[in-house]
Amino acid sequence: MDDLKIEVEHALSREEAALRIERLLATSSQSSDMTLLEDLKYVHQDGRFAFSGKAKGFKISGKLAVLENSVKMVVALPWAAKPFYKTAHAAIQSGLKKALA
Repeated sequence: MDDLKIEVEHALSREEAALRIERLLATSSQSSDMTLLEDLKYVHQDGRFAFSGKAKGFKISGKLAVLENSVKMVVALPWAAKPFYKTAHAAIQSGLKKALA
């Protein structure tokens, strides 16, 4: 598996950023940037999220941490999903930026 790593800066409080991320994950199937995600399940505790689901039919899992000035996300992608790495990176980064704007 290859890890997709994304970091997006924000100017929000840590609590507000976590709230927006949770809202994004809860509505990911309806978000135009996040439509490649299916069956997304997540748990949230103190600004840290663990999630799993599917992207383009591939099983994925990952973690996201809301920090004071940024959000860091690591997604484990199966090797077979390598051709979609750039597309997934761009879509997820765009969704995070919009949620944190």
